[in-house]
Amino acid sequence: MTHQALAVRWLDLPRLDQLSDVQLPSQAPLVLGLRLPQNQQRPQARLAARDLLRAALSGYCGLPLDEIELNEQPGQALHALAADPIGLSISHARGACLVGMIEGAAIGVDLLDLDEVVDGPSAWSRSERERMARDYFGQPLLATADLAEDFARAWCRFEAGLKCLGLSLTEWNQDLSDRLAGCDIADLELPAPWIGAVAWRAR
Repeated sequence: MTHQALAVRWLDLPRLDQLSDVQLPSQAPLVLGLRLPQNQQRPQARLAARDLLRAALSGYCGLPLDEIELNEQPGQALHALAADPIGLSISHARGACLVGMIEGAAIGVDLLDLDEVVDGPSAWSRSERERMARDYFGQPLLATADLAEDFARAWCRFEAGLKCLGLSLTEWNQDLSDRLAGCDIADLELPAPWIGAVAWRAR
């Protein structure tokens, strides 16, 4: 099911004390955003996202930060032993990272820098978008230049859905399509140039 766009709660470094009163909505995800240096490399961005998640969990659980341990095994969703019923997901792109949390459900969040995938030096060409649509969406897409942003948004929803299901990038098949249809999905309200999506489902 597709929902209306979901707001993101933005935070500022190093003021993670803003997370001392984290509350999760009932049956809906909470998505936190953090701006990062534009030149920050992927490993550092990933660490920043995990630090943000640990701070949020510390505020939610009322536990000291050093008691929040994140576990991430290959093929398994990110989780914290101190907050086992909480579904968790992180994503990062140039200049920002996102953290998704939901109580008693699985979650996936995805973030893209639209400038990079539409106009940047590593942008997806029309032929690449058509191939990706055929391989991963199960249908050809007339991905002309004016549809590049629409395709990127669709890709965010797809990646968020895969993360929600605990799957790595997987080519289209009917079983996958049926499983993705069981996820609730919403675009995220983000300032340019970022776009993102969040997916969640009952466990």
